[in-house]
Amino acid sequence: LNQDGPDIPSGLVWRVFAPEVGPDGQLALIASSKGGSAVFNLPEGSYLVHAAYGRAGATKRITLGNAPRQEVMVLDAGGMKLSAALPDGSRINSDLLRFSIYSGDESNERSLIAPDIKPDTIVRLNSGTYHVVSNYGTANATIRADIRVDAGKLTEATVQHRAAEV
Repeated sequence: LNQDGPDIPSGLVWRVFAPEVGPDGQLALIASSKGGSAVFNLPEGSYLVHAAYGRAGATKRITLGNAPRQEVMVLDAGGMKLSAALPDGSRINSDLLRFSIYSGDESNERSLIAPDIKPDTIVRLNSGTYHVVSNYGTANATIRADIRVDAGKLTEATVQHRAAEV
C-alpha cells in the first residue's frame, strides 16, 4: 500500500497491456492474474503493468530484456470505512443508510468512484481527498463531507445526520 508497507497477500488484480493503442483505440491485454504477487513469462519488449486493489491502482511502464526481472509496485493507497449516527449518538439502521464516494477535486464536475456503499464497508482507494455523500432513508436526509485517505492507513469516519424516520 505504501513504500514501507508489507506485501499485499491477496486481493490484487494484475493486468499486463501492450504499450501502444490498437486499431480499436484500446490497449491490448497481454496477461492477467489475481491474488497476491504475480509471475508473468513475457517476451522481450515494453509493457504497461497495472495492479488494482479494490478501487486503488497503479500503472508502471516496464521494459523487459532476456533476463528475469522483479518489480515492486507501490499503490500509494489506503482504506475508507464509513458510518453514520444520530445527534444522540445512536446508530442508524444500516438498511436506511448508503454512501457514495466521489473524486475529491475542487471542480463542480466530481466523478463518481463508488456508489451505494453500505456502512462499515472498507473501500480501498488511492491516497487523496474524496467527497463523500451520505443518504439516510429515501428522502432528503443528506450529509456531505470531504475525507482524506492516507497511504497504508484505514480512515474511519462517522457523519452525523440530524434527521429521523417518519
